[in-house]
Amino acid sequence: ITKAPAPLDWARVKQPLLGTPRGIGLTSVASHPNAAKVFVDFWLSEDAMKMLAEKVGEYVLYPGVYPPIEGIEGALVLPVRMLSDEEIEYWGNKFGKIFE
Repeated sequence: ITKAPAPLDWARVKQPLLGTPRGIGLTSVASHPNAAKVFVDFWLSEDAMKMLAEKVGEYVLYPGVYPPIEGIEGALVLPVRMLSDEEIEYWGNKFGKIFE
C-alpha cells in the first residue's frame, strides 16, 4: 500500500491478524492451457510470494515469507479459512470498529 500513489501506510493492530487466502484457477477452455499451467505453478511458488511480499508489501500466507514490516514475522496471523463463522463475525466486527 505504501508504494501506491496515495498517502497510505500501515498501522499495528492487536493480534490476531486475519489473513485472507486467495485462489487461482484454470478454466477447462483456456486457449493456451499449458502456458496457463506454467503461470499457475509460478504464481503459487515461493518466488512469486516473495515478490508480492517484498515489492508490493502484501502479507502472504506462504510459510517464512513476510513483507518488509518490522516484527511482522512474529505476528499471530490466522488464515480466515481456519475460523468458524462465529469467529469471522466476531473478529470482523472488532476490525470494523477500528475504522468507525
